[in-house]
Amino acid sequence: MIAEMDGLVGASRMLLWDAATRAGETPGQAALLASRAKRFISSSAVLVADLAIQVCGGHGYSQELPLENHYRDARGLTLHYKTTELLGLDIAGLLLESRGVEPWPA
Repeated sequence: MIAEMDGLVGASRMLLWDAATRAGETPGQAALLASRAKRFISSSAVLVADLAIQVCGGHGYSQELPLENHYRDARGLTLHYKTTELLGLDIAGLLLESRGVEPWPA
């Protein structure tokens, strides 16, 4: 589980770095890159916090460890600005539009 958490954190960092650097190079892609990064990173944060609680067993739920706060904060990331579901729709629309497919009606 720790290796999985490490992989998710590493992938999140790389995706954020990629989005930040490529957004400057291709400004027209900034919305797609940012939405893609936020969606993945928010979902990964929830999974990492959940795995951390599981690794710690019953202590993960205690107030002695900060994990309950981390989980609550991570879950909030999936709701702040736009939910991960709405970001998925935005990403799909941007991808279809970039390939010349007319987006579906809202």
